[in-house]
Amino acid sequence: MEHDLRKEAESLLESKFNEEQLKNKTTQELIHELKVHQIELELQNEELQKSQQELVASQQKYFELFDLAPVAYLMVDDQTRIQDLNLTAAHFLGEERLKLKNRRFDSFILPDHQDDFYLFFTNLSKETDESTLESSIQIQGKLHYIRIACNISKPSSVQNQSLIRLTLIDITAEKLAVKELEHVKERLELSLLGGNVAWWVWDYPSQTVYFDKRKAEMLGYEDGRMTQNVYEITSMIHPDDYATTMQHMRDHLEGRKPRYSLEYRLKTKQGQYKWFYDQGSVTQWSADGQPLKLAGVVIDITERKLAEIQHLESEKRFRQFATLLPQVICELDGDFNILYVNDYGRTLFGLKKNQGNNLFDFLDDHNKTIITKTLAKRMTDPDKKDPGMQIKFKDTEGNEVHLFTYANFETENGKLHTIRAIGIDLSERMKMEDRLNALNDELNAQKLQLESFNRELEEKVTGEVEKNRVKDHLMSLQARQAAMGEMVGHIAHQWKQPLNTLNLIILDLQDVFRYDELTEDYMDKSVASAKKVIQHMTQTIDDFRNFFKPLKSMTPFEVKKQVETALSFIRATVEIAGIRLENKIDEGICVKGFPNEFSQVVINIVNNGREAIMESNPSDPFIAITSEIHQNNIHLFFTNNGGEIPETILDKIFEPYFSTREKTQGTGIGLYLARTIITQNMKGALKVKNIHQGVRFEIVLPLEN
Repeated sequence: MEHDLRKEAESLLESKFNEEQLKNKTTQELIHELKVHQIELELQNEELQKSQQELVASQQKYFELFDLAPVAYLMVDDQTRIQDLNLTAAHFLGEERLKLKNRRFDSFILPDHQDDFYLFFTNLSKETDESTLESSIQIQGKLHYIRIACNISKPSSVQNQSLIRLTLIDITAEKLAVKELEHVKERLELSLLGGNVAWWVWDYPSQTVYFDKRKAEMLGYEDGRMTQNVYEITSMIHPDDYATTMQHMRDHLEGRKPRYSLEYRLKTKQGQYKWFYDQGSVTQWSADGQPLKLAGVVIDITERKLAEIQHLESEKRFRQFATLLPQVICELDGDFNILYVNDYGRTLFGLKKNQGNNLFDFLDDHNKTIITKTLAKRMTDPDKKDPGMQIKFKDTEGNEVHLFTYANFETENGKLHTIRAIGIDLSERMKMEDRLNALNDELNAQKLQLESFNRELEEKVTGEVEKNRVKDHLMSLQARQAAMGEMVGHIAHQWKQPLNTLNLIILDLQDVFRYDELTEDYMDKSVASAKKVIQHMTQTIDDFRNFFKPLKSMTPFEVKKQVETALSFIRATVEIAGIRLENKIDEGICVKGFPNEFSQVVINIVNNGREAIMESNPSDPFIAITSEIHQNNIHLFFTNNGGEIPETILDKIFEPYFSTREKTQGTGIGLYLARTIITQNMKGALKVKNIHQGVRFEIVLPLEN
């Protein structure tokens, strides 16, 4: 290229100057000519550079208009093979631009839309008029809705065939929006059918409003008969809302607002007010610009408005509570600037009401580090509950303020945005702890003295406990001996009748033998009768032995049977005294305990009743034993009419060695041991109270089941 230019320059030089002319020219003229030529070349060079810059700018502009355009452009031949495309198209089709060259565009079209695309493509006219088609393509398994605009480009010097320019516009969002709009429309129709929504149409010239029956029903007109006159309807508006409502309507009718939309209250047929949201607009105008018809919807928002009012009242109460609460409540931004602090916090830190502060102004470096690290750790797990932490602050005067704080925070784009915290003032508590520490030092000094006193006291207590153990053993032994003495007396009563019977059998045998009337059969019958009496007496001894046999573990037993067993030892003694003894306990009731000890309690209580009756001598003496079930306990009542116990000693009868009888007649430990057996051994209760001309003992025991 450079060689050709040089030859062209030499030929031009020869044509312009021959050799003779060059020889005649002076050296000065040649130098002048060369300089002028040099300047011309420089000017031409500047023009070339300027043209090159314009060309680069044009290329950049073309790149921005074509390659960086927000719309996908493709150039295809008559077989839809892609000849050229911009970067947007390559990105949209999901592959590199070079890989898309010569690929058929129709391969992206979904099979269901192939026929429509071929028909559209083959019917393109050879003119450059633009044609459009809506279709759908699948890119990397994802469905896209597109609008295809086509026009034919004319052949150029570079290309000798006509190409078809395709413009692809992604209308997926538009299609989805249309579908969503259809769903919304469907839901709106359903809500109009069953919700608190009603439509209305206002015929402006006649000032008549037409509406569906739901609006009438919402206002309490169940029969749908409600006035349609505009002036009568507007008279139902709440007085506080009337002026605002009318102004909104005028602003729309006079063109200052595109639509009529606001909330107001209407009076119902029952005289109450309900909240409504009303929205509408003029749908028809006259030729001279006057409104002819308006249409809109009205929604019953009473529940929402009442909820809003309740929310505002709740917020007001919260603010009052926050103001009065004796704790610090504050809100900070992401830089720890104090946005809000309640009165207690301002007073505690000595802040002015409108004074802007940063939380770190009240912290030393150590506590700043604690807060910063704690928040950074919590941001890694924001759902974790704040366990709280103790922080030491300093108020505006430098005094220490100790708070135990709980905080909640919000983030925005991964950065701390808002912190809400509550702090419990521990300052007084810390002072108290200091005082308590001083007291603890004093207590520790006294502790050594107390330990010495305790050792001495333990030795004394051990000695007293041993003495009491011996005393209790003696009391138990005395009670058992006393009970054995009484039991011997009862057995003696029970043996009197059998001994008399044996005596009669022996005397009868003597008489029969004396009068020679004794036969073998008579002898056998007499011996059998004697054996029967002796067997009964033996059984009495066995029962006596079993009664005093101690049991080591608790065992279930039926209450009525065990009471009857106990009464069998003393029934004869009681009945000889002329006392009616009744056992009216319900059958089948079981408890768990020590049967023999329980029998001893029964005998003790019945004997106390017998002795009281013998001293008071009532007209119809009786001792009755009854039962009741309450919840999971059996209540046994031992009632007698032997006179009341003086109130002054009623609470003392269960004390050891307390007796109302002469010392020779009672030990004073029977009822004490009875209560010990019931309360400690059988986990029950033993009570006593006076009734009319008598006393009632009550035993409470837990049921077995």
